[in-house]
Amino acid sequence: MLENDFNTSKTMGFYLSTPSEKSILFTGDTIWFDSLENNLEDLKQDIVVMNSGGNGFSVGRLILNAQDVFKIHETLPQSLLIASHMEAVNHWTTSRTELAAMAEKNGFESKLEIPKDGDILTL
Repeated sequence: MLENDFNTSKTMGFYLSTPSEKSILFTGDTIWFDSLENNLEDLKQDIVVMNSGGNGFSVGRLILNAQDVFKIHETLPQSLLIASHMEAVNHWTTSRTELAAMAEKNGFESKLEIPKDGDILTL
């Protein structure tokens, strides 16, 4: 149903790379799927900014959740992950607290930034 209503097979992220800076991928609105995994493995970016609020509706999700973030970490354990779009709209299902607890439980809390609203990160 989400595919019919929102065309969820079409996702858009973007990747920036230059020899003098760290590479960065912005995932955009997506969930974990084969093409995302393939791009992560091919690009091997230093930083991944992920919409991570688990946003969705009763028929499915549109945005990465805690389990998806863990899969990204497993795919790129050396990369810094930045969780964005957290608790941002009324249909979020993954809280900052839940995401932080999952990262701590799985030993990658030092590789995950979960900014509060208004925070500025310098990379």
